[in-house]
Amino acid sequence: MKHYNPGLRWYPYVGRIVTNVDGIPKHVLQRVFWCSAQSVHTFKHCHTLYKGVFMIVVGMDLDNQLVPLAFVLAMGENDNS
Repeated sequence: MKHYNPGLRWYPYVGRIVTNVDGIPKHVLQRVFWCSAQSVHTFKHCHTLYKGVFMIVVGMDLDNQLVPLAFVLAMGENDNS
């Protein structure tokens, strides 16, 4: 991600190591924070607070790992959003 978006801040937290079916140990990603350079720059010019929610749609790949698919800022978590 940093290659295509210079200035990206990326902080993954890898928790425990598990062994899959093949006996190969793998790290398990528990959470991640990322912020683009554009967002950091824009935040410096914000004067009001956004009162809403940030929702993420995730899928699961063949290794049962979460894959982020879509992101949205909405006024609230409801059927319309």
